[in-house]
Amino acid sequence: MEPLFSKFNNPVENIFAFKVTYQWERLVTRTIEINGNQNFNQLAKMIVKSMRWQNDHMHGFYLDKLDGKHLFDPRHYCWFAPYWEDEPHPLIHTDQVKISFFDFEKHPKIHMTFDYGDDHNFDIEMVGKRSMAGHEKSTMFPRVIKHLGRARAQYPNIDENTGEYKNIYKNWFD
Repeated sequence: MEPLFSKFNNPVENIFAFKVTYQWERLVTRTIEINGNQNFNQLAKMIVKSMRWQNDHMHGFYLDKLDGKHLFDPRHYCWFAPYWEDEPHPLIHTDQVKISFFDFEKHPKIHMTFDYGDDHNFDIEMVGKRSMAGHEKSTMFPRVIKHLGRARAQYPNIDENTGEYKNIYKNWFD
């Protein structure tokens, strides 16, 4: 297996743009820019924040899918939240890998799961790469530059009588 990450894939000063698509019944996308010197943990936090959710669950990134489900096996190119502790295999943690270390030319689409109980799944596609403009600073990133659709509530209320969700759209953007 060839290495997935390399310090020589991209210059760290590049700004990467990703289209993040939430896998739900409605189209919900975010376009996020992040500095190549920042890490995948910061990208995960921005994705969760862009949905207006609390970052109170684990996340993991995946290179491949199998039959619509993520390959939950570190041997199949997965990297997980820095506080992931109960895995028997060696792990790559998202706070240890800079965005610029990943070869997006070779693998332009990756996947992320947030909250393994609710399985909030996202497709992440690199849609651009540019140099940082003279007026920009590293502290301006990551940031959402475009949003489409409204995110569902992270914890919608459940009607005790019917078992159906109510207020599922509580956190939607206008």
